[in-house]
Amino acid sequence: MAANEKLALIVMPDAKRKRLLYRLGKRGIIQQAKRNVRSQQAPDGKAWAKRARGKRRMLTSLPQMLTANDATAERVVVRFKYGVLAKSGLPMGVLGRIQQDGMTTTQSAEQAKAWSKASSTKKCTRQQARKLRKLGYKRPNGEGGYARANMAWMQENLSWRQAGLIIRKLDGSTSKKSWQIRVPGREFLGARAQQLKVMIAREMQAIQYGWDVKAQDIKGK
Repeated sequence: MAANEKLALIVMPDAKRKRLLYRLGKRGIIQQAKRNVRSQQAPDGKAWAKRARGKRRMLTSLPQMLTANDATAERVVVRFKYGVLAKSGLPMGVLGRIQQDGMTTTQSAEQAKAWSKASSTKKCTRQQARKLRKLGYKRPNGEGGYARANMAWMQENLSWRQAGLIIRKLDGSTSKKSWQIRVPGREFLGARAQQLKVMIAREMQAIQYGWDVKAQDIKGK
């Protein structure tokens, strides 16, 4: 930050500084988080780790849950809205921290069993159906024999739990007592120093404080 900008912040009235910091959080940091998600990369420009399966875009709903309402004359806190839960049942703040920093956790067979009971109505997934097809799964054909099942039939007629049991049986795999689940960090919240400089210059001009800010200083990089 240039010396004149630092001086402007120091002498700025508290009410105006609070307004600046609020705008910096809402229109700067949160908007940059949305850009990071759109480009599927961290603030430093590095691409995120890819999905283990599939090619769907990641974290698309997280920036929508951010708020900068906790601004004072000294700071602004960009956080997730209170009381908002993700599909997993986790608070959005917890989910956001996991995605931002990554996490490795150990899940036991008992925990998985309890979760599968809660998901008893869930249908066989496409991934499970693909695995069953690869293992040569056959279904009763109604005439006392068996016929090879297609993926559409499996997804419609098998539950998620049934598919899992059949896969283990056909695969001959033994049940594990516990296993590790690793979620790679996908940093979406943050900005580079140059981006932050541009944000400050833009918002200072927007609140009509810092009339001498040059146009080239508020161009996005």
